[in-house]
Amino acid sequence: MTVLRNGKEVQVQSTMREVQNYGEVGWVPHIPAVIGVISSGSAAEEAGLEIGDRITRLSGEDVRDWSDISRLVQQSQPVSPANPIPMTVELIRNGQTKLLELTPRYELEVGRYLLGLQVGTERETYALGEAIGLGAERVIFMTQTTFNFLGQMLSGQGSTDDLGGPIRIGMFIGDAVRSGVGELFFLIAVISLQLGIFNLLPIPALDGGHIFFLLVEKIKGGPLSAATRERTQMLGFSVLLLLMVFVTYHDILSIAT
Repeated sequence: MTVLRNGKEVQVQSTMREVQNYGEVGWVPHIPAVIGVISSGSAAEEAGLEIGDRITRLSGEDVRDWSDISRLVQQSQPVSPANPIPMTVELIRNGQTKLLELTPRYELEVGRYLLGLQVGTERETYALGEAIGLGAERVIFMTQTTFNFLGQMLSGQGSTDDLGGPIRIGMFIGDAVRSGVGELFFLIAVISLQLGIFNLLPIPALDGGHIFFLLVEKIKGGPLSAATRERTQMLGFSVLLLLMVFVTYHDILSIAT
């Protein structure tokens, strides 16, 4: 890979290794702990934090990266959400160091303590032609990712934790609505793409199953019997029903725990 270091491009080599079924190279992007969004009515808003503040310490622990904030918050709080522990926040605002105190709130929807902060983001705008091209690239990438995931699940390398049913989809939609119209439309596009890919799988009762029947009949040189079609359709429908029950149960279990 090529990296930019001290103003110069440097070529480095790295060997991917598998950790928890994902290829990793041992590094993550550095995201400065600068507040970009403060949720209304959150602990951060009540404590007086402002957009643009850079958090440097939490309860005496150094904050070097945005990921440190979540980690330190969870480590400092008790398992029971009944008695959250106040935290001191040291930050830099307009070049001056300030010290504030806040108490994290336990959010049942996500099952952890939150301050009500989000990292700042910058949005880029594109011309219509560029947007269409980037959209096509994203569709290709997500299609490849979906088939890779299906391959991992069928080979036993995937994790059921990555599966989501109607309950989890509903939670994602709720998060997208709160984030804005753009996020909502993006999620709708993702769900539509996933449904389209899944519908083309060679499973009886799906469109992909009908295509598979046509290919079999083409090779066989004649139509399949009505009994064979009916049995395979029932088998495919049963598989889909069991899959729906499983992912819904998994959604409920993940929320309960």
